[in-house]
Amino acid sequence: MTLSYPPILTTQEVQEAIVRLHNAMQTIHTSPDLLQKHLQENLSQLEYNVLAAMTAQNEPSPNVLTSIITATISELETRPVLELHIGFEPSHAFVANIHRWLEQHGPIPCQVLWQVNPENVGGLLIGWQGKRYDYSLATKLNSYEQFPEIS
Repeated sequence: MTLSYPPILTTQEVQEAIVRLHNAMQTIHTSPDLLQKHLQENLSQLEYNVLAAMTAQNEPSPNVLTSIITATISELETRPVLELHIGFEPSHAFVANIHRWLEQHGPIPCQVLWQVNPENVGGLLIGWQGKRYDYSLATKLNSYEQFPEIS
């Protein structure tokens, strides 16, 4: 049993969630009176609400909470990383389009590592499972020994 997160997160969002979960785990063995307060202080509101709903049937034991948080950390840490190297700062609309494409074509769940590299002219470089794919205009232009004459 794990807390649920969106299928596509940035690597920064994953790292921040893992830090919050580790901090929450350190407070699990405090007194029951302080447990809820410590969890609320360390988790995001959504994380806390989901955890509370998951354990609403009975008072959660430290072992149950530890199990849920450990499984959640493991799920986040093992998400594959999709590297996207682009030549510009992505707009919200651009990021939303990439997310929609990933939801349809996979790989999800995943972490997206956005890297802005101004030398990447047009298109993008993709890093996936130890391989790199270059879909940039710059590489295509550099591959020409001599540009074809148009007129």
